[in-house]
Amino acid sequence: MRVLFRRHRVLCALFLLDAAVLSLFYLLRGNRALMTAFTERVTQPLKLALSKFFALFPFSAAEWLYVFAILAALCFCIYALDDALRAKHRLRRAVRHGATLLCAVLTAYTVFTVLWGANYYAGGFCDKSGIAPREISVEELTR
Repeated sequence: MRVLFRRHRVLCALFLLDAAVLSLFYLLRGNRALMTAFTERVTQPLKLALSKFFALFPFSAAEWLYVFAILAALCFCIYALDDALRAKHRLRRAVRHGATLLCAVLTAYTVFTVLWGANYYAGGFCDKSGIAPREISVEELTR
């Protein structure tokens, strides 16, 4: 186990960081006030800054990011397969590439969960605006 940590420090540290952040999120997601404060003070300003940055481009940045992610994953899989087949210790190399891919997916999931998943556990529009849902009659809708 020590050899694994020595050889792949960055990969192990990133995996442990992802696991810690996700564990903390899942432990605290039941606290609605904390999630509301987190979304208002951390994720909303970050998402606002990202939206201002990506608004500079005349195209959908999200679509380009999806295409880039798919192409990067495809290139990585081709590289990993080629590298593992050429390596002296094929299984060790394949496991390392698999762990790298798994860590990348876990990191993307962690970022998505923290930035957008917290909104599912924060206060909703009714809580923030003070407007309560109620029944509306047909006459009110016609007016």
